[in-house]
Amino acid sequence: DIIDLPNGATPIDFAYHIHTSVGERCRGAKVNGSLEPLNHSLESGDQVEILTSKTGGPSRDWLNTDLGYVRSARAREKIRGWFRKQARNQNIVTGRSVVERELQKLNIVGFSMEKIATIFGYQSIEDFFAAVGYGDVHGQTVVNRVVELLQRKSEQEVEALPPPEYAKHDLSIESSEVSVSGTRGLLTHLARCCHPVPGDEIMGYTTRVRGVTIHRKDCPNILRVRERDRLISVEWRTKPDKLYPVTVLIEAFDREGLLRDISTVVADEKVNMLDVATSNKGHEVHVKVTLEVSDLSQFSRVLNRVEELTNITKVQRYRPG
Repeated sequence: DIIDLPNGATPIDFAYHIHTSVGERCRGAKVNGSLEPLNHSLESGDQVEILTSKTGGPSRDWLNTDLGYVRSARAREKIRGWFRKQARNQNIVTGRSVVERELQKLNIVGFSMEKIATIFGYQSIEDFFAAVGYGDVHGQTVVNRVVELLQRKSEQEVEALPPPEYAKHDLSIESSEVSVSGTRGLLTHLARCCHPVPGDEIMGYTTRVRGVTIHRKDCPNILRVRERDRLISVEWRTKPDKLYPVTVLIEAFDREGLLRDISTVVADEKVNMLDVATSNKGHEVHVKVTLEVSDLSQFSRVLNRVEELTNITKVQRYRPG
């Protein structure tokens, strides 16, 4: 049979077009006789065979637009409908787990869940988590909104700590990336211990001779500072063409081609890979990769795609200390 699908449709779109139960039980696909991933883009004239299981349901990852599993509104609504039928309490637990996992991947801590629920128009935190569990709100969408809020956070919302008097006059160069509060201009540089990127909450530390070092607020070196009057309020003033090094830890069961697949995902997102280090523990491998990204949103997309690779068990931003 000939089936009309939207441009860029995937095997999952095809499966749901045949029948809802086929889409729900879809586990693989052959395109023109060859096995292809479920986010493979179909072309006109392709012959598609859907591989199904006897039981099971759709994956929440199918609703993640960054991963490209579903292109048709029909299939997306069918997937959401399946999750709505699941028990509310189960969806609340699942929704909370999804949000916490997505925030943890980027090391975003201390952000009020109630505030996040309010941002999405939910008065009840349980209703919000249930919506995430149903698939009405995707975890990646939550992270993107939180990152936007952190980037827009005004100077008044950041802890206002005045710099030492000598710093107000001795230095007169201000970074084009970071704006320093309460001064006419300070020489700044990004800390190498925590590698802050736009979207991170940041704090400045006034050094004796090198101006202000910019750290993430959760950097252990900042948390251990005793001379609190040397901490000053700073905020991002992002340059569009600026790239920032950020390190990610990947845990996986070792297999042939693992590093190649990780490199391919990174290259597809047009992200530079600066450094790679691996260590083996039995059948497990730990990969520490340093990437150059423009902001947290781009970094988040890379993490989500790497997490989808076969045998990957954990992907998380590296936190020093």
